[in-house]
Amino acid sequence: MGRTFTVLMLCLITLGCATGGGNAQLSSTDPGAVLDKTWQWTVTKGPQHDVTVIAPERYTIFLADGRAQVKFDCNGGGGTYKISQGKLSFGPMMSTKMFCRDSQDIIFADNLQQVAAFKVEGGVLYLTLTDNQTTMQFRQAPNE
Repeated sequence: MGRTFTVLMLCLITLGCATGGGNAQLSSTDPGAVLDKTWQWTVTKGPQHDVTVIAPERYTIFLADGRAQVKFDCNGGGGTYKISQGKLSFGPMMSTKMFCRDSQDIIFADNLQQVAAFKVEGGVLYLTLTDNQTTMQFRQAPNE
């Protein structure tokens, strides 16, 4: 019995290692996978066009305690959000109004207002917009 158990455990461990530990590409819709982390916008992909972000560190979101802290390029702001299993939506956002040269802040703010769902997969946060075809992608800030 003990030997069989040991062999079985070794097989399971080997299988786990062969598949990358099993969680490298796991998809999570748990709000805990998103909250209390700084996320940097990297790209928006959709049927109309794709937007590649020039400087992801200038477009960030941080969600905690029902409040979103948002960096809109050279402007700071935020608002409220609602999150549940796989669902995310933002309330009205406020922001400072400085002029940011070559900014993508309007696209970023507009996209955030259309968010309906989320998932985290392979360390990437995907926010799906209300059209169910457009997705914003975020990476976790390097210092976290």
